Amino acid sequence: IACAIAANLLLARAAGRRKEIAIRIALGGGPWALIRQLMAESVVLAAAGAAGGLLLSVFLSDLLLRTTFLGETKIDAHPDIAVLGFLVGVSCLTALVFGMALALGAARMAVAPALKSEGAGSGRRRGALGGVLVVAQVTLSVTLLAGAGLLLRSLHNLQSIEPGFRPQNVVLASLNPGANRYSGERARNLFTSLMERAEAIPGVQAVSAALVSPLSGGLWLYSLEVPGYQHNPRDIPMAYFNAVGPGYFSSIGARLKTGREFTRQDRARAPLVGVVNQEMANKFWPGRDPVGQRFQSAFFDEQWVEVVGVVRDSIYRDLREKKEPVLYVPLLQGDFRSATLDLRVAGDPAPVFTQLAAVARQVDGTVPLYSLRTLEAQMAGTLSPERMLALVSTIFGCLALLLATAGLYGVMAYRVAQRAREIAIRMALGAAQGRVISTVVLEGLWLVAAGLVVGVPLSLALTRWIASFLYGLRPGDPATYCAIVVLLLAAAVAATLVPSRRAARVDPVEVLRW
Repeated sequence: IACAIAANLLLARAAGRRKEIAIRIALGGGPWALIRQLMAESVVLAAAGAAGGLLLSVFLSDLLLRTTFLGETKIDAHPDIAVLGFLVGVSCLTALVFGMALALGAARMAVAPALKSEGAGSGRRRGALGGVLVVAQVTLSVTLLAGAGLLLRSLHNLQSIEPGFRPQNVVLASLNPGANRYSGERARNLFTSLMERAEAIPGVQAVSAALVSPLSGGLWLYSLEVPGYQHNPRDIPMAYFNAVGPGYFSSIGARLKTGREFTRQDRARAPLVGVVNQEMANKFWPGRDPVGQRFQSAFFDEQWVEVVGVVRDSIYRDLREKKEPVLYVPLLQGDFRSATLDLRVAGDPAPVFTQLAAVARQVDGTVPLYSLRTLEAQMAGTLSPERMLALVSTIFGCLALLLATAGLYGVMAYRVAQRAREIAIRMALGAAQGRVISTVVLEGLWLVAAGLVVGVPLSLALTRWIASFLYGLRPGDPATYCAIVVLLLAAAVAATLVPSRRAARVDPVEVLRW
């Protein structure tokens, strides 16, 4: 798109210099002298553009990393030798292709027609080529805008998903006493002490812990044996497992539908109990009250487990996941050597981070807390790839729209200048200003419409390659394409308004005298 607009601007520039070049030739300027001059100008323009692009890329790469969670990783996005080589190559190619084309055209110019005031035929040819370049710009812009629009709508759909809990004001902190060779009993005692001490921190409303925190990327999967459940012999009943502490569902804001949560009494050597989500209840005990039902699992060495509660379905591994059966078991009842503390706080979580780390050092300084974060930040981090794709494609789409609008403006301004005598004659014969403006605007709209006719089918064919990144919509989403059509038509009106108003203000007498 940038090359197309550069070609359009150079075409317009060359058209304005026809008489100058003709005079140089008439005064004895040779073809190679003209070619060297025009090529030198093209190289200077390309070098200036390359230098500006290099400076802009350094700024934009830092900005891009700062606006995503990927900024915390070891990514060096500054231009290296390969990028610099690519930049120099593209700049030289641009200067050679467009500069040489214009230089050769100038060297073959017929002097006598160029010195006349008309040059209409050449103007029409340049106008037609400029129109083709504008159509190409609009075509490519549609493709980029379609990708940006689809990815933005997909990101919005993902951010609008109801997770099944309230992530606001929840602080997370992980610890791994198993790395310090803690036994299962010592680890349970450590978890209990930390939860009890953390409850005394000012601003903390509820404290619990979990083996796997929401949207951290994983859960355990185990087989089940449920009395009365009919299944295909080759289809082993399975459910996801997570071990959670007392009051866990209250701490993350998940709603218990029936039964009870785990308490401090659900410890080792107490009867085995579990809380199931609604999906698991519907699958294994349809039409029955799950509370009080019993089942066996390989996780508990085939011992009987009693269901004591049913919790609302929630998203646990990934925002895109479908509903799956999930079984929650007491963290203090098993042999678990790692956990993540969950604290619901009131107000700013920053002071809680500091005081929680101090509490952990008091309980056991050899087992540090790590990865202190909020649940909202953890959820947002799962969307980093989608956010990065949407951001980059939106930047490209906006640049494409800006360049296409500028290209259309340049072409229409050039055409108005070429048709100055024609417009003056029309106005001298009584054409109204509104008619002149509408004629110019409609001409620009036709160019954009031609680009849309080519660009929409092309983008429909290309956007299927990003179908796997989309959520809640298809690559051919009608709303996205309607918005793109309206946006480009509005850009066309904006780009043609200035040239059309300039044409309408033409003084017929002055133009015809000139």
